[in-house]
Amino acid sequence: MTRQIENLVSNLTAVRVLRNTVSHHRMLFVFEDFESCIINDTESNSLIDNIRNLHQLLNPYYKEFFKKAINNSCTDDEDSQFKYSLPLKAILEI
Repeated sequence: MTRQIENLVSNLTAVRVLRNTVSHHRMLFVFEDFESCIINDTESNSLIDNIRNLHQLLNPYYKEFFKKAINNSCTDDEDSQFKYSLPLKAILEI
């Protein structure tokens, strides 16, 4: 139980830092000071894992909206080639 609480504290801290980074309009793909979060017993401080961390902490009602927004962010109805112009590293699906 103590480990779960420690992971929760770490994961909530990571969400706070991600929120502040977004709020201050920083460029996420070049920002390197994300906090570590723990997903499936694996610790990481990458942008992608911080987004996955946020997803795992969301209320189930909001989780589906967030998932759709993330998964649809690499498409553009007006430019069918948009997804192919993105580097693979930039495409995240939850």
